[in-house]
Amino acid sequence: MGKYYNKFLGKNIDLAPLGIERREENSPYFCTPRGASIIGWAGVDGIHYCFIRGFGEMVFAVSPMEVAPNYVRPLAGSFEDFLRLLLACKDCNFMEQVWQWSPEDFSQMVADSTPDRAAAETLDQIQKSMKLTPMEQPWAYMRELQDSFDYSKIQYTEEFYDPEMNENAPAPEWAVYYGGTIYGHTGRDKAGVEIPVDKEFQYAGRTFLVPAVYSCAKGLVVDFCMRVELEEFQRYWAKWGDRYEDNLNQRERKLSYLENPLHFEFTPEITVNGKILKRRNSSGICYIPGDPSEPETRFIVEHYHLDQSFAWSFSRVCFPWKRGRRPKIKSLELTMAQEPVEVPGEVFEVSYPGEQIDLKIPGNPFTLTVKNYEPQILDPSMISPDNMEYPTCYTMLTYTLTPKPEAEKLYIQDLSECDQPRPKGTEPSEFSSCEAAAIAIIGGADGPVAVIVGAPQPDQEFAACSAPHFEPAERIQWYPVLQVTEYELKEITLI
Repeated sequence: MGKYYNKFLGKNIDLAPLGIERREENSPYFCTPRGASIIGWAGVDGIHYCFIRGFGEMVFAVSPMEVAPNYVRPLAGSFEDFLRLLLACKDCNFMEQVWQWSPEDFSQMVADSTPDRAAAETLDQIQKSMKLTPMEQPWAYMRELQDSFDYSKIQYTEEFYDPEMNENAPAPEWAVYYGGTIYGHTGRDKAGVEIPVDKEFQYAGRTFLVPAVYSCAKGLVVDFCMRVELEEFQRYWAKWGDRYEDNLNQRERKLSYLENPLHFEFTPEITVNGKILKRRNSSGICYIPGDPSEPETRFIVEHYHLDQSFAWSFSRVCFPWKRGRRPKIKSLELTMAQEPVEVPGEVFEVSYPGEQIDLKIPGNPFTLTVKNYEPQILDPSMISPDNMEYPTCYTMLTYTLTPKPEAEKLYIQDLSECDQPRPKGTEPSEFSSCEAAAIAIIGGADGPVAVIVGAPQPDQEFAACSAPHFEPAERIQWYPVLQVTEYELKEITLI
């Protein structure tokens, strides 16, 4: 804002009769430029008028309902000229819409417009108090300004580039940062230098592509693209897609992860110029043809020119440099290692000590022999004192396995969920919490469930406990989980 605008404000002239209403609350729209100072509103379609920091007293119209990317247009090179245009056009709406009219149509519209009493008084007040005359040839003035203006100089806020706020959001400039994710980054680090690789290889029965790596100041970033036949994903979705994760029990969740063709966990290791770099962090996202819910994926697919008839799983992995020094990359080797997967077996029940149960795990026969099976009450000293009451009733299962599995690669889990903690003095029906606070008592990442308790004893006796409840469970269903690694390491030369 400049001196002339401040002078105008000192005159206390209300421009509302001319289509520019002042508001105490000037909440911006997604397309309001960064650094905008709003001076008034049209009152319809979110149209507002503003100055933009860095452009002096040039006046702009912002029209959120316009067709992208034409949300912002300059109207006047200075606020003085803006007032002169108002005197010539008699209503700011004509000025905001000047871009869509021919000079003849514009002149006819203005000529046919008759200001009401309030508008006429405002025009007279502007002319006398500011000592101004109407702009000659207003159409030519505004169109020349708009046609010669460099719109690339206008900067927008993050909302403008957010597809959830702006369905016509332009694709951001491609840039990859160390320590960032596929969704973006924080900090002031410079973007990495893209080094094309375009290496396709097979691993674990899947097709991978490393399209590029990025040399950054703090480390190397590698993009992995895993290709999946659309028909394969559609078969998976037909089985699991309508069964939301919240409605699945723990065994079903494990099966869903196991059968998802886009879900494959691996640990990559990079060797740069003969020196091994370990993974620091990673992020991932999936692309499904026809699914608009993840716009970031289309950006990746288009940048790497991937076949959009396939489904894709993307992983972006960061590797810090040795001693923090960025080398000139002469050679680049990749080692792929599969993360263990959890294979759930069939559900079973335990009846008595000494019982032998054949565990049904695909391709892996084990026999469980029950050593002891009895209800337990959790030691109150294990619970932090607070105003919550926690479930303490569970059942302990001790058992042996034949053949003996490798340490901690097979465990037994309770199929049920635990009772949720409740405020002291309430009944279970009075309180329902989504907080899985009982995980701290007995449980794991999937919820408060049975786990291996301690390390196996020399005779390979194992123990598991059921999900805790406020009252002893009448029936407990168990299932085995076997951690399996199916594929060996694979080395690939990238550069």
